[in-house]
Amino acid sequence: MARRKPVSARDTAVARAKEILGELRRLSVAFPDLDEAVDEDDLPIGFLLRRGADRARDREARLKEAAKRPAPARKRPARRKKKQA
Repeated sequence: MARRKPVSARDTAVARAKEILGELRRLSVAFPDLDEAVDEDDLPIGFLLRRGADRARDREARLKEAAKRPAPARKRPARRKKKQA
């Protein structure tokens, strides 16, 4: 009997991801109009509020990170003019 090569966790994860993507493709083919089935107005209020809170929290975290950097790093780097030959 031939020995089987040990399978790494990464190989297993890659195979599982491919399997899930394949299933998503099959579902999107089976239900093409699923995107249009739910309108943003139909979403529950709790979901909308949570989404807004998540966005605000993410924005606040980005602003705090920017404040930690020195001022020159926060500014957008100026474009250098090309030397004319």
